[in-house]
Amino acid sequence: MHFGDDRPACITNYYIHFTLQRAWFSSIVDEYGNRREVDIAEWAMPMQKIYGRLQMTPKQIAEFCQKWHIAELAAFGSILREDFRQSERDVDFLFCDRPNTNMSLLRRVRMKVELEEPCARPADLVMFSEVMASHTQNRRKNVLGSATLIYVEG
Repeated sequence: MHFGDDRPACITNYYIHFTLQRAWFSSIVDEYGNRREVDIAEWAMPMQKIYGRLQMTPKQIAEFCQKWHIAELAAFGSILREDFRQSERDVDFLFCDRPNTNMSLLRRVRMKVELEEPCARPADLVMFSEVMASHTQNRRKNVLGSATLIYVEG
């Protein structure tokens, strides 16, 4: 994947590109640095399990996203791994806001606080554009390779 004027604008565009490039297989790196090939279809966690771990319903997620003008929201990181423990970890979210949304630091802090209440744990909110602009290729690969969409506007 290269960057420039044709870089993906949001998470779903990345998924389409990722799927076409990788033909449903991906190489992941676990927390111990071990690299292995996985079949994405087998690896994907059922959505109900994700909602249960988040302690949020699809309706609550949609209401949150509509309130804050989020076009797409994905979960990534430890919440999607089998070794996730309900009380020990934070929750990582990747999001794309709607065009022309003023995403100030104060707005992001308010979003974070609102997400932490139903999840009953700390939440990290990361903008898709920040991940794509990252100079660390491993960060992009780990975040985008494990992200699972939980809300798409429309």
